[in-house]
Amino acid sequence: MKIEKILSINGNIADELDEDKLVEIGHKVVDGFDSDKESRSQWEERNADALRLALQVRKEKSFPWPGAANVKYPLVTIACMQFSSRAYPALIPNTKIVKHRVVGNDATGEKQKRALRVSEYMNYQLTVEDESWEDDMDRLIMSESLLGTAFKKTYFDDTKQQSISEMVTADNLVLDYFARSVEEARRKTHVLYYHKNTMIEKMRLGSFSECKLEADEYETTPIQDAADEAQGKTPPLETGDDPFTLLEQHCWLDLDEDGYEEPYVVTVLASNAKVLRIRPRFFDENITYGRGGKIAKIEAVEMFTKFGFIPSPDGSIYDVGLGVLLGPINESVNTIINQLIDAGTLSNLQSGFIAKGIRVKNGRMSFVPGEWKSVNSTGDDLRKGIVPLPVRDPSQVLFQLLGMLIDGGQKIGAASDMMTGESPGQNQPATTTMAVLEQGLKVYSTIIKRNHRALTSEFRKLYKLNGLYLNPEQYYEVIDPEPVAPQIPPEIQQQLQQMPPEQQQQALQQIQQQMPKQEDRGVAYRVDFQGDPKDIAPASDPNIVSDAQRLAKAEAQMQIASQAPYMYNMYEVNRRYLEALQVEGISTIMLPEEQIQPPQDPKAVLEREKFEHQKEMDQFNLELSAQETVVNMKKKIVDTQRSQANAENVGEKMQLETAKYIVDTELRRAELIAKTLTERNKIESEEGRTK
Repeated sequence: MKIEKILSINGNIADELDEDKLVEIGHKVVDGFDSDKESRSQWEERNADALRLALQVRKEKSFPWPGAANVKYPLVTIACMQFSSRAYPALIPNTKIVKHRVVGNDATGEKQKRALRVSEYMNYQLTVEDESWEDDMDRLIMSESLLGTAFKKTYFDDTKQQSISEMVTADNLVLDYFARSVEEARRKTHVLYYHKNTMIEKMRLGSFSECKLEADEYETTPIQDAADEAQGKTPPLETGDDPFTLLEQHCWLDLDEDGYEEPYVVTVLASNAKVLRIRPRFFDENITYGRGGKIAKIEAVEMFTKFGFIPSPDGSIYDVGLGVLLGPINESVNTIINQLIDAGTLSNLQSGFIAKGIRVKNGRMSFVPGEWKSVNSTGDDLRKGIVPLPVRDPSQVLFQLLGMLIDGGQKIGAASDMMTGESPGQNQPATTTMAVLEQGLKVYSTIIKRNHRALTSEFRKLYKLNGLYLNPEQYYEVIDPEPVAPQIPPEIQQQLQQMPPEQQQQALQQIQQQMPKQEDRGVAYRVDFQGDPKDIAPASDPNIVSDAQRLAKAEAQMQIASQAPYMYNMYEVNRRYLEALQVEGISTIMLPEEQIQPPQDPKAVLEREKFEHQKEMDQFNLELSAQETVVNMKKKIVDTQRSQANAENVGEKMQLETAKYIVDTELRRAELIAKTLTERNKIESEEGRTK
């Protein structure tokens, strides 16, 4: 089968293969699974014991006597709860879980707009669309702290038609114990449990090949057995409702028979190795061709992300959790506590030997306070015939050893008194307390950084899936609920204006028919998820573990920014400070950044008013000077006319007087205007000094 045909099959590749090939693949999958499972058998036993300790599973004891003390001290449980309570808010501080970083020059601001769109939509995916994501993260952190390792599986669900990132427990994802990483492991087998109805649904929908469903032998792992013991469960009986065990193995097969194996996902029934489905784990763009057009390399699409606690010293892919680290100490603590209780029981409830000559009833005899029992023996005979069993009081050495073990366990689990919220005392300064807490959180900070890297890998997988399967209409609805009508390009608008009116209307109708509709505008946004996935990162700060650290950092930013506000984005500084205070509804409290007007400096306002006033005065003086020039010219004209009219008749004399009257009127008018403007200038100057 050619590689082109494999990629063109939109469904189950198993339907295209012959039965002999499917049998070979099925046995290869089951044999690989058994081999990997055997390699981690000791790991399963260790973590099963750790799970029993954390869940405080009690077993019946017959030593040193039936009903002896059987106390389970919750050392592992407290440590896991402490880590979970700190790691969860540190990794998911609020509803902003994902951020898209802006890398490189962004002169036009388009990168920032794209980053905001991508961040908003991916946060919507994780908090609204995938309702179980936060619950899975909560359970993952607790499971990881106990067992050391947990996984996330990020994939596109054909049934729900959405991208999903779900938790997979370490016991349900089987890898070779000494694999270097999840990405480099040759096989990854996800153990699934489907009931009969689910199997029929998938076969009728075409997801699985048709097969005869027979009763499946229900097998459990040691970790599952420990969990069942804690909950009082027993393995289900063969009633016909038992789940079918499926092995979904991410492996490599050579289906095109070119000598180079390709990555596939093969799903088989564990009971009979029947192949139910085969799907490629790569796309055409993941193939690199070499000489002669042959396939040189295929980059597999990875679905699983590992979340690790403390790397295993033996180099295993499965990390070490608190269950293994504190297990031996917790067992010793349980033993010592039970020994102290048993010693106290023996000391409080006397026992011993009775001589045959003493005439009393043999066996257990109990007394009620104030009660006296009669016997057929003298007191002297009782003293001689009854010998108490020599029993020591509870040992002080054991009690001191118990305290030392608990203290050592608390240091490993970072669950000391102050870390659990207890007051250190009245005489310890606050700065000393903060320094002690900071040092105590160092262990948590290292582990949280590992989880931060794992979240980064998970979000990048989700980003790639959005680039392939994004629903444009939903994306547009989330990031821009107010659709904008398509606009005609400016160059086409200029061409329309040059046309006659009747042709212009006809051309406009044709252009509008060819333009995309409003509901299709979201298609343009798919390019947002075609960029570099390395720009995606968690919104959390891996260096901050406690709320006190987060608030102190926000206060320091506020203090520094207030000293030089022109160097900082004060809107962002204030928003982060409110987030550190865990204020709800910040978007309803703060105005949008584009609506905020910067405060005006009073000195700057006064200087601006003085400048405007001086500008008006200069304009007034210019107009006044022009009017004075006109008046002077008219005076010269009148004087000239007066000197010429001395020898002329009375009519001319009357014209001269009229001209003189006009000139005098204009002169008085100019003087009145000048006086008015002078008074106005004086008033405005007084008002300016008052301000």
